[in-house]
Amino acid sequence: MRKGSPSGARIYKKRERSDDPWLSSVLALRLRQIERTYPSHEEFVKASRLSRSTLLLLRYGRGNPSLKTLTTLADSFGVSVWSLLGIREESVKGDVESFGLPYDGIFEQLSKEIGAEAPVPQPSRKQETVAKKRR
Repeated sequence: MRKGSPSGARIYKKRERSDDPWLSSVLALRLRQIERTYPSHEEFVKASRLSRSTLLLLRYGRGNPSLKTLTTLADSFGVSVWSLLGIREESVKGDVESFGLPYDGIFEQLSKEIGAEAPVPQPSRKQETVAKKRR
């Protein structure tokens, strides 16, 4: 018999969600908004460059997307990761700078901090486009 159970049956505890349900809900709603701009669900799925099952989980507020998945979605739909999460780019700039980090020079700052021994991430196409518009 299993300890903790008089009949020896397995006892399963409900798993706590490790992700933020509010953020997952915002992402699901934003994906649904973006989907409505496509003529069909099939075209939306194809444009996302994700598997149908992954996209379905995210559309229902489930799943735990990696930064890579969020970046893929953002690049696929021509929006920023911040926009996918319901955050305006303008507020991000102010928030990043409030921590003493240079918003427009973030990649250069990281390069200075880590030195030449480590590869530095490069801005996405969307980030490059947004930076060029500001200049």
